[in-house]
Amino acid sequence: MAANRVGKTEGGGGYEVTAHLTGRYPHWWEGARFTEGVRTWAAGDTRQTTRDIIQQKLLGDFGRGDYLGVC
Repeated sequence: MAANRVGKTEGGGGYEVTAHLTGRYPHWWEGARFTEGVRTWAAGDTRQTTRDIIQQKLLGDFGRGDYLGVC
């Protein structure tokens, strides 16, 4: 439990989802490690918050073309 807009999405959930999806774990990782592809869900309170917050944090800003590291 933490305040709003303090980095919970990126620092907690976003980082772990990224590690599981890519299979790239830090050396100190003690949790589950997946060696094959996984399916994940990312959800919010509404479609709008899922799109505007979670999707943007995981994939970047589609409007500017910098998603997935493509500039």
